[in-house]
Amino acid sequence: MRIGLLIYGDLSIQTGGFLYDRKLVEGLTILGYEISTFSLPWRSYSSHLLDNLSNRVLEWLAQRKLDILLQDELAHPSLFIMNSRIRRASATPMISIVHHLRTSESAHILTRVFQSAIERTYLRSVDGFICNSKTTLRSIQSLIHEVNLSSVIAYPGRDHIQPGIAAAEVETRAHSTTPLQLLFLGSIIRRKGLLTLIDALAGIERDLWRLSIAGDDSFDPRFTQSLQRRVRQHDLRANITWYGAVNNRELKELWKLAHVLVVPSQYEGFGIVYLEAMGHGVVPIASKAGGASELIDQGGNGYLIEADDVVSLRSTIERLCVDRAHLSALGLAALQRYSRHPTWRESVREIDTFFKNLPFNIVM
Repeated sequence: MRIGLLIYGDLSIQTGGFLYDRKLVEGLTILGYEISTFSLPWRSYSSHLLDNLSNRVLEWLAQRKLDILLQDELAHPSLFIMNSRIRRASATPMISIVHHLRTSESAHILTRVFQSAIERTYLRSVDGFICNSKTTLRSIQSLIHEVNLSSVIAYPGRDHIQPGIAAAEVETRAHSTTPLQLLFLGSIIRRKGLLTLIDALAGIERDLWRLSIAGDDSFDPRFTQSLQRRVRQHDLRANITWYGAVNNRELKELWKLAHVLVVPSQYEGFGIVYLEAMGHGVVPIASKAGGASELIDQGGNGYLIEADDVVSLRSTIERLCVDRAHLSALGLAALQRYSRHPTWRESVREIDTFFKNLPFNIVM
């Protein structure tokens, strides 16, 4: 089967969504699919809207005889009109890979109304959905007011990392006499909740914790600057280490030292980083908004807080600072939950079955 994949940017980009797309391509290739990728340049939201007037996508499709066109939903601003043009030019089914909806992110009310209309139009223009969680599927159903959608839920797999940590190591680390080692891992953008974390830590005794921040800070330089100002205002510089974007070797060392991962995002469709934390026996703290609740058992293997709830986040971290027995129990439970999670091969098999059962006339 010949598959096309349309994305923004480059598959090598180090975010959870692009990791998902990479693993999907790798897995389908192993299963014998022939996959070609088309990339649109990554620009501003308004600039992406102009892509709908371009013929580049149509010209690319005309050169290929595809059985299915996959589209990363992130690219919806470039496709919400384009898909009707594709429909007129070709009978190729279009399937959207949805990590999370843009309208699930917080924004000014007028921006949300405008972008919701565009995203709704896009979602109604495709023939089916690959979703990374049940939460993501429900968000689609809610936005387009349809329940019976052609869809598959294929969770991000666990085995792109090989933590190799034993339960005894998790226990030993939890009961160490060092301050609680917190890790924030993700792109340095407002949605990830790093300001909430900084404000929460400002109210906790300085000798109880240390924070490592690892992630690409080039996406929103102005936000990075405001974040650094907040750190200075709270006089937290001695407790925080900034690593910037890290390679695999550096990240492995950060996981080895960490007790708790704190990424209180305003929204995550799933949150691969929480799964990675569990694989290292690191306790995840996420927000209740999004799909993290499908992975995290509140108070059992991690914690869920309301997005932007500084007080709850502070009290949760304070408890973990002093209750190392509880920290140990959470880390062990997280490790066990990770071991039960599907592999990438299992998730790609779900997608393969979905393709083979699509109600369209596809050449096999």
